[in-house]
Amino acid sequence: MPINFQSLASRCVLVAALGWCSPALLMGQLPANSNSQEFVDAFMTTERAKLIDKVQRQGNEFDAPREIEKLQKKHLKVFGTPLPAPLLSEFDRTARETPALTPEQLQRIDAAGKRSPTELSPELFLANAKVKFMEDIREEGSRFDTSRELSKVAEKYEKNFGSPMPRELQDAVLRSGDSARDIIATQRADNAAQNDAAKSKASSSKSAAKSQRSKFVNGVRYPDGLPDWFAAADRDHDGQVGLYEWDRNRFDEFSKWDSNGDGLLEPREVLRLIRPATPPTSAKTKRPGSK
Repeated sequence: MPINFQSLASRCVLVAALGWCSPALLMGQLPANSNSQEFVDAFMTTERAKLIDKVQRQGNEFDAPREIEKLQKKHLKVFGTPLPAPLLSEFDRTARETPALTPEQLQRIDAAGKRSPTELSPELFLANAKVKFMEDIREEGSRFDTSRELSKVAEKYEKNFGSPMPRELQDAVLRSGDSARDIIATQRADNAAQNDAAKSKASSSKSAAKSQRSKFVNGVRYPDGLPDWFAAADRDHDGQVGLYEWDRNRFDEFSKWDSNGDGLLEPREVLRLIRPATPPTSAKTKRPGSK
């Protein structure tokens, strides 16, 4: 009895895809929703089937890093989250353990018409449709037309399998579209809340740090590390010390601090010249600006 290699290959891909690793690998990547698991399962099943098909066809020419990169991008487009490390490891293991088909087997399969793995069985076809719905809804949002897209899916189903798409399958696709909208809306709301909380925390930390790095004297904020004489000499409280505020008997000392020679002492000029906890000697004995 001759072997139908196309049927054999499609059954092998389907069985391997449906019997893949535990769905728990992706738990936690989507909002806590009982409907999210169907999309996780669908993604895992279809992508594994496609991977097996490519390895079987390409053999030693299969580019694992390139395919993994494509998979990562697709996971981000569908779920809005990075691909979990356990899933990456599972894909790598599958690629290494899947044997290539012989040229004779490939020739027999292609003679009957080369088709995508998701077009070989109603199970994979439906799973792929669910994943595609979530991906498109995430990208298009309110512009996504569920009825129009369902018509395309039903038309493709009839072309692939030679019979109209059963009503129960159409209803399943419609329900998955509604679930995808709910999941994406919940995920985005959660992300927005987390971002707001993170911004609030960062703002509070920044304010606290800024407060610790500066001090107020007479309503003026001075950078931390300035000697006390600076605020005392700043008699007009403008945050800098002008030559007109300085003790006229100590003009030579003023020029030491006024590195740019503009007649104004700015905090940054003083901070560049002093060492922490080493105030000028004159600050201890005589208050600048006093007569």
